[in-house]
Order: sequence, then C-alpha cells, then structure tokens
Amino acid sequence: MKKKLVTGAVIMIVGGSLCSVPAIAKPDTSSLIENRFKIKREKMMTQLNQVLSRVDVEVKETIKEKIAIKEETLVKAEEEARATQEQAQQVANEQAAQEQQAAVNTQQTTPVEPNEPSASSATPEATTGASQNNWQERSNKGREYGERLSDPNLSQDERRNIVEEKKNYFRNGR
Repeated sequence: MKKKLVTGAVIMIVGGSLCSVPAIAKPDTSSLIENRFKIKREKMMTQLNQVLSRVDVEVKETIKEKIAIKEETLVKAEEEARATQEQAQQVANEQAAQEQQAAVNTQQTTPVEPNEPSASSATPEATTGASQNNWQERSNKGREYGERLSDPNLSQDERRNIVEEKKNYFRNGR
C-alpha cells in the first residue's frame, strides 16, 4: 500500500509539472473596465444633457406663462381702475348737473314781488342791495360747492362732508 501511495504521489507531482500549461495571456482587465466606464459615462452625459434641455425648455415655458398671467392681471387691474374712475366721473357729473338743475329750479321758484303795491301794504316793496348781494353770495357759494363735488378724486367721506357743509350753509343762511 505504501508503494501505491508513493507512486500516486509521484505521478501527481510529475503529472502536475508536466501538465502545467503556461497560462493563456489574459487581456488587461483595467483597460476593459476603463472602456466600460467611459461608455457608461458618455451615455449618462447624453441622458443628462437631454434631461437638462427638457427641463430648461419647461422652465422657460412656465416663466413665460407666469409673466403672461401677471401681465393679464395688470391689464385687468388698469381696466378696472379706469372703469371706476370713469364711473366716479360720471357720478360727479350727474351730481353737478343735478345741483345746477336744483339751483335753476330754486332760482325759478323764488317768488317775484309785484311792482304794484298790494292792498295790504301801503308802500311798495323794493329789493334792497343787501338782499341782492346775499342772493349772489349764496349763488356763488352753491357753485363753489358744485365745483368741489365734481372732483373725481374725492372719497365718499370727503364728498359726504362737503354735502353736509353745503346743507348747513344753506339752512343757516336763510
């Protein structure tokens, strides 16, 4: 048995040395790996460039949309401001026209005193210069209030105050 073991061991040693074939030349793995990474990097860069270009276009579009929306809101606000200003101007013009009409009506409704003496009075009544001046003063004051109220930039409170002042003036002046 020893003989078989020794011969087996010798055959293995000799066979291993005889059968050993020089290693086949393997290609340089580091250059293959570098080439693969280079290819992968190039693919990733092209994909990244595509994504960046899509995002750039989308961002530009959203910015354009936002700018357009802001411009529309500005235009609407300007139109509303013009409309309210025109409406205030119309209201002021209507009020001025009403006040002028009221002034004309009060002027027309003032009683005209007859020149002939009435049966109850013995002396003729004459219009004095003082009463005539008072009427002119009141008329001028009425025009002044009308001009102040025709201002389209007045707020409601200011307008209300002017109307109250006018009412008080004409009430107390009588």
